[in-house]
Amino acid sequence: MLSFSNGTKLVKKLTEMATGPDTWGDFLSENRAVEFIWLRFMGYSANTFTQIIPAKKFQDMLQDDQLLSAPLAVLYWTAQGRSVKDVFGPFYLKPDLDTAYIETGSGGTRAILATDFVDKVQDPLPLCPRSNLRRLCHVISDIAGFSALVGFEVEVIFMRPVTGDSTDREYEMINKDHSWGSMSADDREYLKMIECIVRELSAVGLFVDNVHAECAPGQWEFVLPPADPVQAVDDLVKARHSITCVAESFGLRATLSPRPHTGKSPTGSHVHMSLNPVTQATQPLSDAFFAGVIAHLPSIMAFCMPQVASYERVAAGCRACGVYATWGWYNKETPLRRMRDNRFEIRVMDGLANPYLALGSILAAGILGIQTKASLGTGVANGKDPAKLSADEREATGAHRILPASLEESLVALECDQELIDLLGEQLVRVYLMVKRREADDFKAMDPLEQKRWLISKF
Repeated sequence: MLSFSNGTKLVKKLTEMATGPDTWGDFLSENRAVEFIWLRFMGYSANTFTQIIPAKKFQDMLQDDQLLSAPLAVLYWTAQGRSVKDVFGPFYLKPDLDTAYIETGSGGTRAILATDFVDKVQDPLPLCPRSNLRRLCHVISDIAGFSALVGFEVEVIFMRPVTGDSTDREYEMINKDHSWGSMSADDREYLKMIECIVRELSAVGLFVDNVHAECAPGQWEFVLPPADPVQAVDDLVKARHSITCVAESFGLRATLSPRPHTGKSPTGSHVHMSLNPVTQATQPLSDAFFAGVIAHLPSIMAFCMPQVASYERVAAGCRACGVYATWGWYNKETPLRRMRDNRFEIRVMDGLANPYLALGSILAAGILGIQTKASLGTGVANGKDPAKLSADEREATGAHRILPASLEESLVALECDQELIDLLGEQLVRVYLMVKRREADDFKAMDPLEQKRWLISKF
């Protein structure tokens, strides 16, 4: 079984090759107004943490090879900011200089950089979701000779804050005459904001493939171009932050909450993934890879759908992710929708996930599929809902396993999936399970209205 330690030196070497003083010097020469550097990282509950450093101090730190520390305890915090375990000591933030961009609305004064978690000798920390994802990318290349390209759909719902402060604020729909692909009078009222978002995404190097209205009130989708997995997640995080900044400038909240409008279409964060041969002579094992993803879907969902409220999307007939672990050509009632021979849309992820962890779990499951030569099966035909097929029809297409209907079910599945745990890292998974269980208990203690407000305000 592949272990994290085997990939540590490779990850460190690749990180050092990808960043350097020339990269940073070029960035500063193009952005001379920068005064502050934001080093950002994401916790296991998708909490985004920020450390702010004056630009001169950051330059000195680069020259002295000095890293900023952060308390290890924050990796044991829930989304509500509660600790699940008393831990002490620091870890260190290694900035990836290639990820630098100017924050939307800052007037050029703030530069944001993604970071990896490292120890005091700058080796990757096993608890780091970002470097773990990078390691898994190279495992796929080593064992199968292909690379993954990933593109995300950024779905958000724009809402209007109406009362209260940040702890008990209420929100309302911004429109009602709104549907997939619409351009109603209600939609046109917010068209300047949508166009402003596209311009600002372009300004930070994200040139969206297309933008369109989605089904729920105030819901829009911004389709990002494909990139390698680590860059794709960096781009997703950057896009969401930029969209939030623009929405705030228009007096609105851009939320990733999976279903803020009761009875309306849910919001996801669909992953488009293709597997491509590294050389012309290499035959990709894409069917085995995606068969592995389907085989481990219950465990993957613990990372991709990480909140109690996420499981409102596990339902038949709402074109979210369906209720059976299967796939189908162009089928929106299956958790994996096949678009081409080597490309699938993975529909189980939502905006509440740490995307580094979520995508890492998908890659790990695919690696296991390759190792076991898993069979993909025939899949479910387009236009057919697996929930409406007979038991014999589902068995014939391989759609016989029901997806977890709750977060606890998916956490139990992950806890029992030792193969996936070994590949992701025992320590990472055990900490994640602790955090998620405490988080779920705290969420269930809220009343329904408080839950709704918290999800909209937090995510």
